[in-house]
Amino acid sequence: MRVIITGGTGLIGHRLSYWMVREGHDVIVLSRNSQAKRMPPNVQGARWDAYSSFGWGHLIEENSVIVNLAGENPTNWRWTSRHKRRVMASRIDATEAIHEAVERAQRKPALLVQASAVGYYGDRGAETITETSPMGEGFWPDLCEEWEATAKEIPIRSVILRIGVVLSRDGGYLAAMHKIARLLARKLGTGEQWIPWVHVDDVCFAISHLIKQQTSIGVYNVTAPEPVTNTDFMKTLSHTISAPRLYNVPTWSMNLLAGEQALTVLDSQRVLPVRLQEAGFRFKYPTINVALEHLLGSHYEGRRNN
Repeated sequence: MRVIITGGTGLIGHRLSYWMVREGHDVIVLSRNSQAKRMPPNVQGARWDAYSSFGWGHLIEENSVIVNLAGENPTNWRWTSRHKRRVMASRIDATEAIHEAVERAQRKPALLVQASAVGYYGDRGAETITETSPMGEGFWPDLCEEWEATAKEIPIRSVILRIGVVLSRDGGYLAAMHKIARLLARKLGTGEQWIPWVHVDDVCFAISHLIKQQTSIGVYNVTAPEPVTNTDFMKTLSHTISAPRLYNVPTWSMNLLAGEQALTVLDSQRVLPVRLQEAGFRFKYPTINVALEHLLGSHYEGRRNN
């Protein structure tokens, strides 16, 4: 198939484009820099402005799948009102651009795979969360609701992915936690908050699986089937990288250092991928010890040193 990826040079998009090429698809990455250095071999780049169909709408064919991962990284800055507006606008504008492209296309694409986030559910303590759980309260739930509503207006079959905390050796959450573990931290905040983590490769495999399932539609949680608390995550991470665990990082210090952005670490979301597993998807990295060993363990260290 022709797979058109927005946000294709990001943490998930870069890895996804690599896997889509390996599966034999014709992969096109939309980027404001069509010559992006992060683009894998055999991937075609196409320029776009991130808010219209200009320059790429003609690439849509009947066998096309559009995977929309575009959006400004929310962790780049403190969460000022201005930054939150930019984060929301980047996601809504990109999704509206896809709507415009689909409306103008002579041959409609087969499927839209639309990114969202487990932030939709807000802070839920130890409550078990599935795709049928109600929306939470706050900035991220409001953003995700509008993001998903914009995608649902596009008149083609669509899959909405509420993606969890993505673990990758290329940066993001794991890079930050790795640094904290190297500083000998035991846990962050109370340590009781649940982390809806997922290995980046399982995100890509899940997208591929849903593309192949011609009946897939609606919302899917993309999180590992065994979420863990922050205490267990830090314990496993410290063990994996052989770092001692000497002190706790209190909630007040997290709030002082990161402001509202600390919620990304302190909020609790015990999310389960019920619909994804019902669709027959099997995780390659279902447990945190298996995922962290693959990403940071001794076999990876040896491979990197070679």
